[in-house]
Amino acid sequence: MKNIVILRDPQALKLAPQSATLIREIFAMGEVYKKQVNTITKDLEAIDERRDLAIIGIRIVLEGFIYHFDLTKRNAAKELLQSIDGYEKRISKQNYHVKTVTLDNLIYDWETILELKTALITLDLTDWVEELKENNTSFNETYIEHNTQYMFDSKTNVTQLRSKVKESYTDLINHITAYATLHSSEAYENIVKEINTLTKRYNDLAEKREPVDVEIVERLF
Repeated sequence: MKNIVILRDPQALKLAPQSATLIREIFAMGEVYKKQVNTITKDLEAIDERRDLAIIGIRIVLEGFIYHFDLTKRNAAKELLQSIDGYEKRISKQNYHVKTVTLDNLIYDWETILELKTALITLDLTDWVEELKENNTSFNETYIEHNTQYMFDSKTNVTQLRSKVKESYTDLINHITAYATLHSSEAYENIVKEINTLTKRYNDLAEKREPVDVEIVERLF
């Protein structure tokens, strides 16, 4: 909607003040949403790297042990590799949420299934597994804390900004409607036609997304 008005020359249409206000409010809200998208901090990246190094390192060591001359160690390595592959061979490539859950489940297996617990002891990998567990837990706690704090800090701000955008949008629409009614002009006819086309496209998309709560936009006239 904003772009439609800009391309039609808001100054000539006497819509410059209203369009400028809408652009300013949209930009302000956009900046908040950008921060919301960028929720992964350096601390989280560092913790994630440590758990990646742990699971990658453990797997590489296990792959080496399947060639060990000691049959007991070979079998222990095979059992542990199978336990990893039961979830995903490349756990480190999973997204943050899936990786956290996968590692939680894998570590739980290693701590509760006797054969796997014994295999870790046999290969002297318990300290490395503890490192993996600590960092996975730390990542989850830090991630939740970060997002909870961000939501608390930005909730009011986002709500207020969205309200301002809506007010600016309504004000601009009202001015377009008034000028188009008072002046028989091709410029206003074209902008009304384009806005109505955009409105129909949005409403069609919104209706397809039910039962999500959406707001249907009214045509100008």
